[in-house]
This record gives sequence, structure tokens and C-alpha cells, in this order.
Amino acid sequence: MATCVNLSASWLADRSPLKPFLVAMIVAFVCGTWGLINLEQDWGYWLMVVGFGSGGGLWGMLSNLAFVRHFGLLHLGEISGLNTSVTVFVSAIGPVLFSVGKDLSGSYTAPAMVCVGGLILLLVASLVIRSPASR
Repeated sequence: MATCVNLSASWLADRSPLKPFLVAMIVAFVCGTWGLINLEQDWGYWLMVVGFGSGGGLWGMLSNLAFVRHFGLLHLGEISGLNTSVTVFVSAIGPVLFSVGKDLSGSYTAPAMVCVGGLILLLVASLVIRSPASR
């Protein structure tokens, strides 16, 4: 799923602004997280697979292309390196926070709901904030 979305979104992004892809990625992650919350249902499993797969494919495209478009090629290595460092750090902290959330609440639902809340805030911000290219 992620590979197909990445390939098709990369092709489309050559001809389009990036903001719709950002919004689609956040919506996909909201869907994936909602599927995780409802994993005991069949539809929850498929929503998680499609949501996280699509979001991951869009993340791959956006994390590469956005830096080139908005900052150019001069410092691309430094910017990409910082992005990778932050991504690895947050990927290491996430499971710890989910574990603490499970210990405090008894299930993974509460930490997943916190993630949905954060994603909805990011979605609102992505819809309200204008991209630098549109200024």
C-alpha cells in the first residue's frame, strides 16, 4: 500500500502543490489511528492497514520533496539529516509513551486517542496555515 501511494503521489506531486498531499497524509494517519483504536473489529483492521499504509507512502514523498521545494538544494543534506534525527528520536519515544499510557489506563486506547487529538490539531493547522508558495 505505502509503495503504491508513494509512487503515484510522487508522480502527481511533480505537477501539483504539496499542501493537498500533507492534508491527505494527516487524514490517512487519523484513519489509521482510528482503526488501531477499533482493532477488534474487522473494519478497524482494514482502516488501520489502509490509513497507515497510505499515510506512510505520503510521508515518504513529502519528507523528501518538501525540503527540496521549500529550501533548495544548497543545505539539503543538513536539513534531511536533522529531519531523520528527529524522526528516529520520536520513533524511539513513541513506544515508551504508549507503554506508559497502557500502564496508566489499562489499554492502548487512551494513548491512541491522544494521538488522534494531536493529528486533528495538525490537520486544522495544515488547513489554516498558508504554504510559503502561496504567499
